[in-house]
Parts: sequence; structure tokens; C-alpha cells
Amino acid sequence: MRLSTILIGLLFACSCTNNPPQNSQTTSLTNLLDLEFHSSQFHELTDTIRLDMNSDGLPEKIYFFSKERHRGIQIENSETEELVTLGLSESIIPGNNLDWVEYWGITTDSSTYEITFNELNEVEGQRIVRLISPSIILRGREEGGGLITMKDGQYTWINQSD
Repeated sequence: MRLSTILIGLLFACSCTNNPPQNSQTTSLTNLLDLEFHSSQFHELTDTIRLDMNSDGLPEKIYFFSKERHRGIQIENSETEELVTLGLSESIIPGNNLDWVEYWGITTDSSTYEITFNELNEVEGQRIVRLISPSIILRGREEGGGLITMKDGQYTWINQSD
């Protein structure tokens, strides 16, 4: 059984209680991230995350926004004020929008797993990839998720679902 299938099942089981209070749901989501990552922190989608992804010593400002009924992420560079939009139009993220994201967080792990695909877009397996900077965790209850991380000076998507 694939790790992503197990995690989705656990998330479904946690979300099937009779309207738990917000702090109970937050605790459940935090516990799910703890199963996948050594070091992680859960955030609400309304939170602004400050995280030094590009290793310049200054934290970027990262937040969700809506445009034309779809959601995306904007990352604002603290030094240059350059604004990068992910999840709408041309994007590193499959599907070009982030409507499926139900929770997010950050990780400072030095490695993680990536689901790999063959030429026919069938799941081939998984591999361990190195993370050189703190990364953003994106998760959905049914869609799985992935990470946004920095690699070779560019934001990169690491797929973690099948």
C-alpha cells in the first residue's frame, strides 16, 4: 500500500468525526504532518508564512490569494519585493490552480520522498530527494499533495501523491 494512500486514509478518518472543534482538527492535521516529516509546522490557509526559502537570510512573505474563483500562492521576496505567483496560469504545480489545497505548512527537513512517473504518466515508484532550504507543504484530503522548494534558484514542485 502506498504511503500517500495510507496518509489519505488517516486524514479521512480524522475528518469523519462529528464536527470537532477547530483546535482538535488542527491537532489532527499537525499529527498527520508529523507522520511524514521530522520537522513540520501546520498553518491555516489564511495564515501568511514567513520563510527564508532562497537562503538570502531574509524571510519571504508567502500567502494564498484568490483570483477569478481560483486560488494561488504569492511569494514576495523580502529584499527585492519581487512577487512570484504559483498555482495560476503557467505554473510549476500540476493543474495550474490550488483549489484542492485544504491545509499547508512548512518543513525544514533535509530530505523527503517524491512520487515518480514513467513516460505514460503511470506511477513508477518513489525516490528520496534532498531539500536544500525550508519548504512549503501543500495537502488536500483526497488529492494528496506535494512540496514547493527552492532548487537551483527556482521554485520547484515535488510531487507526493499518485
